[in-house]
Amino acid sequence: MDVVRFALLGLGAGGIYALLAQGVVLAYRGSGVLNFAHAATGMVVAFGFYAALDAGWPVAAAVVAAAVAAATLGLAQYWGVLRPLRDAPPLARLVATLAVMTFLQAMGIWAWGQNARFVDPLLPNDTVTPLNGVSMGVDRFIIFGIALVVTVALTVVYRATRFGLATAAVAESQRTAAVYGVSPDHIASINWMAGGMLAALGCILIAPIAGLQVGSLTLLVIPAFAAALLGAFRSFSLTMLGGLLIGISESELTRFVKTPGVARAVPLLVIVAVLVLRSPELAGRATRLGRPPHLGSGRVRPVPTAVALLVGIALLAGASASWADAVATSLAMGIVLASLVVVTGYTGQLSLAQFTLAGIAAWVASRSIVNYGLPTEAAIGLGVIATVVVGVGIGMAALRSRGVSLAIATLALALVLQETILNNSARTGGLNGTTIGRFSILGIDLSGFDHPQRFAIACLVVLAGTMLALANLRRGRAGLQLIAVRTNERAAAALGVNVAGVKLYAFALSSAIAAVAGILIGFRNPNVTFGQFNIFQSIYAVSLAVTGGIGFVIGHPSVPSPPPAASSPRS
Repeated sequence: MDVVRFALLGLGAGGIYALLAQGVVLAYRGSGVLNFAHAATGMVVAFGFYAALDAGWPVAAAVVAAAVAAATLGLAQYWGVLRPLRDAPPLARLVATLAVMTFLQAMGIWAWGQNARFVDPLLPNDTVTPLNGVSMGVDRFIIFGIALVVTVALTVVYRATRFGLATAAVAESQRTAAVYGVSPDHIASINWMAGGMLAALGCILIAPIAGLQVGSLTLLVIPAFAAALLGAFRSFSLTMLGGLLIGISESELTRFVKTPGVARAVPLLVIVAVLVLRSPELAGRATRLGRPPHLGSGRVRPVPTAVALLVGIALLAGASASWADAVATSLAMGIVLASLVVVTGYTGQLSLAQFTLAGIAAWVASRSIVNYGLPTEAAIGLGVIATVVVGVGIGMAALRSRGVSLAIATLALALVLQETILNNSARTGGLNGTTIGRFSILGIDLSGFDHPQRFAIACLVVLAGTMLALANLRRGRAGLQLIAVRTNERAAAALGVNVAGVKLYAFALSSAIAAVAGILIGFRNPNVTFGQFNIFQSIYAVSLAVTGGIGFVIGHPSVPSPPPAASSPRS
């Protein structure tokens, strides 16, 4: 009976995932944008809602205020962020929602901290016995009922009303809809407001079950995306089914699998299954990144480059410890951004797992030193190789997806690796991390703790070498193949380019670069800690890379490539 009991317990989480996913579908159908800040919006409203209850507000008043706040936040995101970017490439709009997500998450930590808070039950928590020997809280059934009612209501509204037909028309073609008197902005505004309210409802309902925590509520967007992906970002009923499937599967895994974080793998498995079984064109306008960013030439000026490197080394050699430490942090981040130049700038494949890959490299290398006594050089090599293997595994998903669909898959994979490995104290050495002692290579002590200037110079040299290698890649045959795949996969294949091989090569190289950065970041101190390699850092890195010019090794204002001339043949 345990199987039945845990399946019924999963109805609550499944209903919440379904509510959040329905909001994702609304925003997408209304504007063609997948809102990565969706759950973060609900997180902010949920904290405000329970703060109002703590202040003595009546529940009805708090509910009304939460609904207004959620609708306002949704409307503000559309008009303040997405509406000005309506003619921008989808990559820019995607990064804009990632930036909003990062902003809301940072503001949540600033206002409420990172620790979980427990709140009083909002729904009745009496125990019921629907089957002999199976007892559970009635609140799970209520949440499931709410999700079911919302799903039915949305299905009716969007199939049988004038507004629903107008939304479908806008989703098909905004220009055609405008010709018939339908305002795309009006349709998008209503859908974003409704989506924001569903996000708030889901976060408010889950808080008494899982607690109020900024990070965990923000990351509810991953199972929400997985459920919406099952519904192809169109079908409310299939999205509801997807949410229930994920919730029940997670509940069953928590009963039968004791390894921490394994239950969080369910959204990833759902995403991978959908991408493998369905066409790459699954989500229509959401699968592509549109016009790719502008590319640099890859030309290198040897004399100015050498002079700049020598000047940088000299300045770091004479810098104070605090300055050297700060510069080293920026340089290591620069290496992570360089990994994105390969996979996104040159190849057009969006990865939101780069910092997680960096963490995997630091974990493998550090545990190899501690557990097996490997010398530092061998441990670093093993860490890079292991990360490349993981990166190629991510690249396998790129063979069946692209653009935003791939971004969702990489984000889910990053969450799984974070929960099962990087946040698992049994694997990382506990709260103090993994103690490796002094970081030295070829007998040179590079410890950032004892010799911050020397460590910063090492980071500078590695970054400079990486940038030179990427510049040469841009001009070489391999770089041309990467760019051909980015521009048009079918045309590249017709010219004899192995598209699958090129994608896997890009992910492998990108992972190797991220691995080097992760080892530098992790080995900076005698104790390697892994909390710094989190999903939010990966999102922050993508935002920085796109803003700084992701198609340029040295950085450049991020602008899309100009569209081809009308008289030019398509490539």
